[in-house]
Amino acid sequence: MKRSEYDYEDQIENNTLQITEDSYITQLSFFQYFENLEHLIIRHCPQVQPVLTSDFITELVLEHCQVRSTEQLNLPQLRELSLSNNDCQDIISLQFMQKLVKLNLSRNSLINISVLTKLLNLTDLDISKNFNVDHSPLKYMTQLIKLNAGSTNIKNSALLKTLVNLKELDLSKNIDCDISSLKYLVKLTHLNLSDTCVQDISALEPLIHLEDLNVANDFCANVFYVDITPLKNMKKLQAITSSNMQLLNTHIFNQIFSLKKLDLSKQITPLNLSQLNVEYLNMSYTEGIDLNHLQSMTALTSLHLQYCKLTNISYLAFLNLRDLDVSYNPGIDISPLEHMNSLIQLEISYCNLKVISALKNLTTLQKLGLYMNKYIDITPLQYLIQLTDLHLSNCEILEISALSPLYNLKRLDISQNQIIDISPLQKMQFTSLRFLNNRVIDLSPIKKHPNFNTYVYNYQQQPTNEDLLASNFMHQIYAWTTFIRNMPRRLKLSTQQFLTTQEKIRVAQKQMELNLQMFINKVNQLFIISQMESQQ
Repeated sequence: MKRSEYDYEDQIENNTLQITEDSYITQLSFFQYFENLEHLIIRHCPQVQPVLTSDFITELVLEHCQVRSTEQLNLPQLRELSLSNNDCQDIISLQFMQKLVKLNLSRNSLINISVLTKLLNLTDLDISKNFNVDHSPLKYMTQLIKLNAGSTNIKNSALLKTLVNLKELDLSKNIDCDISSLKYLVKLTHLNLSDTCVQDISALEPLIHLEDLNVANDFCANVFYVDITPLKNMKKLQAITSSNMQLLNTHIFNQIFSLKKLDLSKQITPLNLSQLNVEYLNMSYTEGIDLNHLQSMTALTSLHLQYCKLTNISYLAFLNLRDLDVSYNPGIDISPLEHMNSLIQLEISYCNLKVISALKNLTTLQKLGLYMNKYIDITPLQYLIQLTDLHLSNCEILEISALSPLYNLKRLDISQNQIIDISPLQKMQFTSLRFLNNRVIDLSPIKKHPNFNTYVYNYQQQPTNEDLLASNFMHQIYAWTTFIRNMPRRLKLSTQQFLTTQEKIRVAQKQMELNLQMFINKVNQLFIISQMESQQ
């Protein structure tokens, strides 16, 4: 049944109205009469027409709504606007929104953004994922404090050197961008240069106020050797992300006493970090790590060691870790975990585990990932009564009675198992429950849950035409993705051309998958209703 304007007015809380995936809403015009509405947030409503006049609204979000133009938006009091994930090209009318402070135009089809130079109060701008945008107007926007221009094909940072008030800058995924002019932006505190394939960071030496630096190289074909000497005078630097590159002169880290977070994943050879004392360390995808070096890191609370071919982690028992990820290390001995009583979050998925008795003493654990450990005995989980998040998919589990004492569970994934009886979940109140591809034949134990209609599951039944259609749809998406991966070989595109095309396809694919999931959820809901009616 179509909703009236009064239905929406009743949903306003704290001057805010949020609407998501509402197929009935097509007009915004009646919102102009809601004097108590200041923040209007609409997402995934492709039928909505962006026609709105209001003297009250100060924040507007229209994301994933297929907006093409802002021509009929008349919002003189607007301070924040997000039109992310649309197909917007015409933004001329934005010049009349003189109070705009924050503007998100990411993932659109923008080319000309010269109109933005008239927004003198604008300090926060996001134009990322606009692959053909003309960057030249940016040089006139000297009042900007935060700018995201990632994935916009910027080749030269010279046009940004006038933006001397910038504190946060994102130039990620602008491959082979010349960063030499960044030396003029001395107020920068946050800088993201990930996947720009930068090799020389000497231009960053004057940026002594930097607090967060990302020079990760995950998107680039080659692994570079990067001299980090220019960082030595950055006394405020707290976080460095430099994955998939080999760092030179790493003794510089010992001179940056403010350093708290360090991502050194995908190193060619492991580094000796015995002199460091960071709080967060990521060394995933690095083989041959000597964990003995970590014993001196008394401040370390979060450690990520995925894909490191680890077997012995006994040295970690001496650390006061709260967050540990050792996933994707088949053959690892997890017995030392029984002494790590300070753990709050633990990931040990894809480790070929069968016995997890070492976990039963971790009574403070709140989040646990155990997926893809075939034929695992989950009995010890009954002691982990503080768990709020548990991931047990793809473990060939037959029964889940061990979960019945876990009344604090809010998010549970038991998909891809052999579970028949879900009655142990009867007294739990989940915000998220997934049990796809099991052998469940009776949903009655959880039908009274308040969030039952949001759970993701499959009921034991013969496949319908809708199921077959959905399966075929996903097969087409997979084929499409495979084709895109092979495009450089087939079409002999340059690297940048390929990445631009791939990103556009990825956005379209994500939207298609979202629409498909909405369709499947609706089919499942209709099936449940029909079953309940038949039982009556």
